[in-house]
Amino acid sequence: MKGIIVGTDFSESSINALLHATTIADKAKCDITLIWAKTPGTTLGLMSENINEYADLAEKQLIKIADDHKTFMPKGNKIIPKIVEGRVHQVLAREALEMQADLVVVGAHGISGEDEVFIGNNAYRTVISVNCPVLTIRNQTKVSRALTDIIVPIDYSIESRQKVPIAVKFAKLFSAKIHVLGLYTSDLRDVRQLVDAYMHTVDKYLKSNNIRYQMYKRESFNTTETTVNFADEIDANLIVIMTEQTTDFTGIWLGSQARDMINNSRYPVLSVTSSDFFSPYAK
Repeated sequence: MKGIIVGTDFSESSINALLHATTIADKAKCDITLIWAKTPGTTLGLMSENINEYADLAEKQLIKIADDHKTFMPKGNKIIPKIVEGRVHQVLAREALEMQADLVVVGAHGISGEDEVFIGNNAYRTVISVNCPVLTIRNQTKVSRALTDIIVPIDYSIESRQKVPIAVKFAKLFSAKIHVLGLYTSDLRDVRQLVDAYMHTVDKYLKSNNIRYQMYKRESFNTTETTVNFADEIDANLIVIMTEQTTDFTGIWLGSQARDMINNSRYPVLSVTSSDFFSPYAK
């Protein structure tokens, strides 16, 4: 990996995201850029006249966080604190593009807490704005062990298989096992045959990459519930999904299944963007 970006707002969720990022950086032997977005008028409700004063405090806090977590980094790599002015998702998207980052890591919920009905607004916008995979992590998800078991759900959508190469990259980093979960969401024969065909393609790809893997199939009326329950069953520690980004006249929005997974999964979720719907900056 060339580098990992972690977005922080100093919440417990974002610190937990940094901890997870260090476990990946340790295997990838890369630096982490820890970014706080200086956003007058919106950052912690601050107005433009006192944002600079708060930015000075933020800089000190960023340096402290980087210093506190440097022992988790591989020898020769570091956590680089950085303040960038702009809206959070735009800052992270721009920095990821300029740095050619391989991964952006953010807490699923920010300073407003874990009781939100939906995924935190900054995390949501980051997922649909960044041009590389985004790892979202809830605060309750603790860093306790290496990445060992990765779930790759496969449904009937044509984009479903596009996340597999990213899952393989992570599996190789950690010598992890991939669990391919085929989801039958319809009784229609054509739909089920599509799932079977995609599973066959994934099977061949994983074999060609010498990855440890296992194939499963489940009937599912709710893909998030089925996948999370399956994660409980195999004691997984990562779920890889497509973002299902869809365009409309207002820009880009995140498909309901992806948003539901990010919002409700007790496990880290790695969202992979489909190139068909990608736009580097959301409006």
